[in-house]
Amino acid sequence: MKKIEVGQIVYVHSQGFISNSKEELTEYKVTKVNGTSFYAKPDGFKHEERFSHKTMRANSIGEVLTAYTDPQVFWNAASVRDEKRKLKNEIEETLPYLNLETLKKIKEILR
Repeated sequence: MKKIEVGQIVYVHSQGFISNSKEELTEYKVTKVNGTSFYAKPDGFKHEERFSHKTMRANSIGEVLTAYTDPQVFWNAASVRDEKRKLKNEIEETLPYLNLETLKKIKEILR
């Protein structure tokens, strides 16, 4: 994991009631660093969020914030989530139309 330093920009994803878990990142600037955590906030905000070095997460009111030092890590994971969701939906839509033999084969594959 990349070392966090004061002045560094981290990219934060909000997940929870307030943000509706949108696939977007917000730039936060690191303001303080200590042994177990770091503090960061978006430009124009006074309140800092406390992020754990270990989990890269902060618990805010009604949401969980996850910080990334490289935004591409988030976007790669988001792409995988989207592909899995699409495949799952396609499979669920197709299942009612499959015959018994095909369903048995699928069951064996899943074991």
